[in-house]
Amino acid sequence: MKDALDWSATGALPLVGLLNRGARQGEWHLYTGLDMTRRLEIGESDILTFERLSPDKSPFGLLGDTRLLVRRDADITCVR
Repeated sequence: MKDALDWSATGALPLVGLLNRGARQGEWHLYTGLDMTRRLEIGESDILTFERLSPDKSPFGLLGDTRLLVRRDADITCVR
């Protein structure tokens, strides 16, 4: 069975983290660790699709998280 997000076929960039709306319209923040000190700022138009992960599939445990597929040429900003 193929993964619902088959990133190899699309050439998209897979990312996993805690997803939250950004302060600006059309912006999303993806926190890459539980300490929430580092985030990726991603434009909504660069997100191809997403999937909420259940706690049993999530590296963040009970918090769950989100797996995104992002355009390879997306303008992503890393903030610490």
